[in-house]
Amino acid sequence: MRCPNCGYQTYGGDQLSTGGWFVRILISFIPVVGFIALLVWALGSPRCRSLKTWARAQLLFYIIPVFVAIILAATGAVSFHALFR
Repeated sequence: MRCPNCGYQTYGGDQLSTGGWFVRILISFIPVVGFIALLVWALGSPRCRSLKTWARAQLLFYIIPVFVAIILAATGAVSFHALFR
C-alpha cells in the first residue's frame, strides 16, 4: 500500500495493543509452544508487521546460541579426541 500524498511504501494492518503484546510475549516464554508460536508469527502473515519483525528477532535469539553451542561442542570433541589419541 502506498501513501497517496508522497508515494512512500506503508504497511497496512492493525497495530497491537499493549495487552496484545503482553499476551504474545507471555506465549513466547512457554518453552515448546512459544517456539512454535514464534515460527508461525515469523513465517506466516500476521495482521501486524511489527509482530512478524519481532518474532524474527526473537527466533534469532533462540537460533544463534544453538549454533554457537554446536560449534563449541564440535571444537571440544576434536580437541578431546586429539588429546587422547
